Amino acid sequence: MKRFLSVLCFLLSTVLYAQELKIRSIQIDGLKTTKEATVLRELNFYIGDQITIQELNSLLEENKSNLLNQWLFNFVDFIPIIKGGEVDIILKVTERWYVWPYPIFEISERNFNVFWDSLQHSNFQDFSRLNYGIFINWYNFRGRNELLKIKYRKGYKEHYLFEYDIPYLNQEKTWGVIFKTELFRMKKFQYLTDNHLLLYTIPGENLFKEHKLSLAFQYKPGIHSTHKIEIEGSKMSTQYPVENPAFFLSNSLNFQYAS
Repeated sequence: MKRFLSVLCFLLSTVLYAQELKIRSIQIDGLKTTKEATVLRELNFYIGDQITIQELNSLLEENKSNLLNQWLFNFVDFIPIIKGGEVDIILKVTERWYVWPYPIFEISERNFNVFWDSLQHSNFQDFSRLNYGIFINWYNFRGRNELLKIKYRKGYKEHYLFEYDIPYLNQEKTWGVIFKTELFRMKKFQYLTDNHLLLYTIPGENLFKEHKLSLAFQYKPGIHSTHKIEIEGSKMSTQYPVENPAFFLSNSLNFQYAS
């Protein structure tokens, strides 16, 4: 009798796990900044899909990982509510802090020893080899999983950066674009190595400049696949010629390339 009941329970559980459920609704709780369409794009199930009870738990765990990898939420929790042959899925999320500023304070030398030696030689008065500024990463910009980067760095090697990452442009949310522009400026730079010593130019305003501009297109047909192609152009220039014909080609005052 016990064996019969055990077999019966096993058969019933097998039938129940094989029962197909229809996803009737998807409800998202906890959104303050993020758009609902942005969250739905990162799920690999939709309203109206058919799924068995056996597949339900693994599906929700997989989608929990997908959402946690998007830098959108600190916590993600799926709650399925089964009613007859249908299931309502409640998604509860806790959003992250999206604006992250980073202070910049760094030395612009090959290593600290070189920086310390040059500082000693100047009697601890020349701090021109320092860089300082701020770098801001704004995740989930506009609540659409966009990324905005702004960098403002002054000092020995100035660096100004603006990058805007838009993951979804079209209504199907498969095409995106990344725009980035950078500018580097230096009042003095090394142009030659002589007897293991670096030779530097005489300081001057905006003596060396490098401007980079790039545009990338990305195609994301599914959750786990992304294709990207990027076009980048760079131009370097100096105001005065240096005593090194190999610094730029043919004693030119500028050099540019594309990739």
